[in-house]
Amino acid sequence: MSWSEPLLDETARVKIATDMGHFIDRNSEWSVAFLAGVLTDLAQSLPTNDPWRHMAGLIDLRQVATGIPAEDKNMRLARRSERAPLPGLTGAITVEGRPFGTRRDAADLIAPGASDVSTDLSMAAVAVNLSPLAAALVAFASHDPKTVQVVLGQTLHHLWMANVGSVMPQTAGQAMFEAASSAIRWLIHRRRAYTGIDDTFPNIVGLSWIAKADRVNAGGNIAVEGGLGRQGAIDPAEYRFLSGADDDF
Repeated sequence: MSWSEPLLDETARVKIATDMGHFIDRNSEWSVAFLAGVLTDLAQSLPTNDPWRHMAGLIDLRQVATGIPAEDKNMRLARRSERAPLPGLTGAITVEGRPFGTRRDAADLIAPGASDVSTDLSMAAVAVNLSPLAAALVAFASHDPKTVQVVLGQTLHHLWMANVGSVMPQTAGQAMFEAASSAIRWLIHRRRAYTGIDDTFPNIVGLSWIAKADRVNAGGNIAVEGGLGRQGAIDPAEYRFLSGADDDF
């Protein structure tokens, strides 16, 4: 609800985020399945030629947890793309070869209507830049749900390891929810560029994954539970029409 209801009271929105962070701390496997499912179904509902589906992403597990980049390549999770180079640190690289995560990345479909983007209803949702981890999650979201589940699980584990015995202001669950919810919010905004603000698909995905995550947590296969994104997929012609691009993806 906090991802799609603009009239939600700000106090309630903050409480939901705090409660979700603590929920993830206590229910990590269920939460990882839920977030992986929502991310992949939203990303896979975008047109197949949308450049957001063709980014390269990298998560440096040590950097995410401690702020210090890892020297061991085994600590780096990569989402490779034929269209974009891998970033050197946690983040995502667009098909144009630049870092992903600013409002510029939405401007191919939505022309800014005001010089102050925070007052522009069409762009306000992306006025604040994504964190490197959130940007990487948008890139990974176009992968299969099983891979995203593993990526989120490893990321949460390293956040938890860094949090043990530390004075970090956030718990591991809160850090994970902050990054994942930002990625989800940007994917919803991207989808609405095609469908308009009345699109109910994100709500359907979120509600569906409550039961789906239950089944995955009980031993089910997340790959079997996925597929809503393909069912709600937007026609590639929509990207060509709105962007004016002659894509070759």
